[in-house]
Amino acid sequence: MVADHRLIKLIMHGDDIVGFLFAFPDASAALQRAKGHLFPFGIVDILLEMKRTKTVFLVTEWGSCPSSRAPAVNALLYYELGKTVLGDFNFKFVEMTQVAETTKQMRADLKNLNGVEYKNHRVFRKAIQ
Repeated sequence: MVADHRLIKLIMHGDDIVGFLFAFPDASAALQRAKGHLFPFGIVDILLEMKRTKTVFLVTEWGSCPSSRAPAVNALLYYELGKTVLGDFNFKFVEMTQVAETTKQMRADLKNLNGVEYKNHRVFRKAIQ
C-alpha cells in the first residue's frame, strides 16, 4: 500500500534483475498520531501524510547481482531516483535507512551523494549455549 511504482527502480539484463532500489514516502508522523491504530481513521491519515510529506525513505539503497556489480549500476539507480523525486514528487529530503556500517560500497555512495551519516546499524553476534 505504501509502495509507489515510480519509486521502485530496476536495472534488467535480459530477464535478470541486475540492480534494484526501493523508496517510499515517510508516513511516520501519521503513524505516531494514530498511536498504532489503523482503523477507523488512522489509515486515512497515513494515506494523506504520504501525499504531504517532504521526506522519502530509501530502504533498499541499492542491490545488484555479485556477478554484475559495477559502479555504473548504483550510479544509474541514484540518477533515476533523483529524476523521479525531483520531477514527479515534492520531496525535499531523502533518508537512506538500514545501511549497515559494514557495507563499504553503500557508505561510499552516501559520501559521494554528500549525505550525512547520523545513524549506525550494527549486527552483533553471540553464541547461544
